[in-house]
Amino acid sequence: MLLSHTPKQPIARIDLGKLYTPVLLFEAPTGVRYVQQINGDRCDRDMIEGFMLVLASSTLHIFQPGWWRYNWPHTARTSPLPTWILDCIDRGLQSVCTAEVNLDVWSMEIDRTAYNREAWIHLKAIVRTDDDRIRRGYGKTTPYNAILTWQNSA
Repeated sequence: MLLSHTPKQPIARIDLGKLYTPVLLFEAPTGVRYVQQINGDRCDRDMIEGFMLVLASSTLHIFQPGWWRYNWPHTARTSPLPTWILDCIDRGLQSVCTAEVNLDVWSMEIDRTAYNREAWIHLKAIVRTDDDRIRRGYGKTTPYNAILTWQNSA
């Protein structure tokens, strides 16, 4: 069961800082806000309120800061990410979504209409949230906006 909280002030603000593995941040009214430095050496910051799912540790180059320093120079960081990078991230996302958790992510895709930047990729996810019915082959699904994030290259 997912928690719901609608305070005027957040319960907690968590600065993700240096991540060692990619994480999914699902948007939900939990009172917990996650903040991340993104977009390489432009040092932008973005925030989402919700809950976090840590993904399996990844050695994929797309989630390593050095890949971004080499393939996405700081002069290009005012533009949205190009299709070829989003395609690489999509393949990487599918390969790391193997975490053993009680949350069943049924489908997930990059929202290519959103302003995606290094270490802050907008996703559309469908999550199964009714464990008992899922075991029997059916159950409630909930759509979520989500963010895929990892260690920023700056």
